[in-house]
Amino acid sequence: MNDTMNFKLYLNGAITKPQNSDVFDQCKKINEENSTANGGTLIARTHIEKANYLLVVIKPMMVEEKRKSVVVGYLCLRHYDDGLYISQLAVSKDHQRQGIADRMIEYVEDHLVIEENLYLHVNHGNDNAHALFQKHNFVPMNVKYKKVYK
Repeated sequence: MNDTMNFKLYLNGAITKPQNSDVFDQCKKINEENSTANGGTLIARTHIEKANYLLVVIKPMMVEEKRKSVVVGYLCLRHYDDGLYISQLAVSKDHQRQGIADRMIEYVEDHLVIEENLYLHVNHGNDNAHALFQKHNFVPMNVKYKKVYK
């Protein structure tokens, strides 16, 4: 993995400010490509907009023959009474399987979690996400059942 990646932390909706519109748009694009690729519905962009913390991974790259800072992943966190909730974690398709999600989780654990719980929800069939979080010592807590009528 390229070690020239940088982390940028936005607090309490700062991502939606006009000066951050390019980063916000790149996060939305990653969200859309991952939702489409996984065959799921598009997760509400309000996770990005309303995050107490939005961690963005930026990589310098050549884009249209110009050096640009490109968002390659992001992680949204919300404060709740029982801890910090990871409401979204996404890595661009071109940068998956390079340890970026691992590094984002480690950043959160090293810089934001102070004697709090860190938790999230993962869909049943998302085996890659289950493996990722189990590798970081998250443990399954609840099981949700659903019966679908056609």
